[in-house]
Amino acid sequence: MVSTNFKLGIMLVFSALYAETFLNIPPLEIVFQIYIEDIIFLLLLLVTISKLLHITNGGLKFGLWLGFAAIIFLNFFIGYSQYGTAAGVSFRNYFYCWVTGAFMLGSELGEPEANFIIKYWLIFAVILAVSVIFRWLIDPADIGLSWIKSNSWDIDAYEDKLRVISSALALILAQTIIVLLFLDSRENLPVRWKYIVILLAIEVIVLQHRSVWLALMCGVAAGIFALQRHQNRKYMRKLLGRLAFVAAAGVGIGFVIAITGLVNTDYLVESLTSSAVNAINMDTTVAARMNAWPFFLDKWQSSGIGAWAIGLPFGTSMVREVYASDGSVIVESFFAHNNYVQVLFDTGILGSFSFTLFYILATLKLFSKESEMSELHARRDEIFAVLIMQLVYYIAYGMHYSNFLWLGLAWAASSAIKKNTTFVYVRH
Repeated sequence: MVSTNFKLGIMLVFSALYAETFLNIPPLEIVFQIYIEDIIFLLLLLVTISKLLHITNGGLKFGLWLGFAAIIFLNFFIGYSQYGTAAGVSFRNYFYCWVTGAFMLGSELGEPEANFIIKYWLIFAVILAVSVIFRWLIDPADIGLSWIKSNSWDIDAYEDKLRVISSALALILAQTIIVLLFLDSRENLPVRWKYIVILLAIEVIVLQHRSVWLALMCGVAAGIFALQRHQNRKYMRKLLGRLAFVAAAGVGIGFVIAITGLVNTDYLVESLTSSAVNAINMDTTVAARMNAWPFFLDKWQSSGIGAWAIGLPFGTSMVREVYASDGSVIVESFFAHNNYVQVLFDTGILGSFSFTLFYILATLKLFSKESEMSELHARRDEIFAVLIMQLVYYIAYGMHYSNFLWLGLAWAASSAIKKNTTFVYVRH
């Protein structure tokens, strides 16, 4: 049985996801601008504290995560004293991610809990996939749905009508592809899920978040590697068969669309080709983001021993001067577009070490002997593939709290706690 406390925590995380994705609700103006997600994660913090108080032997993973918490909260308080509410803007995402990770670490995770998370993950992914189609057809703002987030949120979209959701949400679609392929390899899922995988694959391609493309390819390779390492050749053959089916179906659907003229294929092909070529040639946003990394590293390095150790206070101004096409100078605020650089900048060597080691240990321990004794041992390969996707994605983007649901499952799958000896899959 899944505890009520655990259900409440997971429902809070998914409530934040729905609010972030769909709701356009203005913040409350108190001391800070309080968004609905802030309230949700404050409630999750209360649930998490009630769990952590009962932990008696947390081990290294708790030490690393609590150490990371000490640094981000310290930098928040220092930043608030120096920069005011700007510190809250920089701190917000760290807070969301840390609380989600702490909640997962404080929970006793077995097969029922994993099924519960994946059930609601799949529901959200399907709703998100449907919303992508809706957004391609019409902007909610154009039909008077002002309470739904508009398609024009993305400053990097440069009037691209196809990129209607953020890269973090596109990553959720890509991770869902991996999850469904592995589930279908272990258990023959109903046919409808095979169609959903095809839909998700097409959407991930058409959305043109190139970092998500790379993450998905690396996730597939990582999944095959994990199956080979664990000598699950039977499942590996099934997985390769599912991949071939999805690829063939995608090509077939593309051919039908092209000959029937259901969509503007000229625009679609031109847009996809441009994205692929720019990624290969390191043009436009790819090069611009890579050029930002030295800027952050130089500022961090020149800020003294305190910044080297624990990073610069949240709220530190990050502006630079760039030249527009007409030669004029534009002052812009930006972030590193690399999670590893951003974490080093914000939390220093100590915080970066804690965060990175926390992730790497969770990933590598999926191949440990202890993981063989875990109740979640049958899910190790898909969890490994998802974590590799996240680590690759972090090269170009920051972390997102939804990722820490999988990180928590990774730690659970690598622990020597086995309540049942039989793998149970609950059909959704």
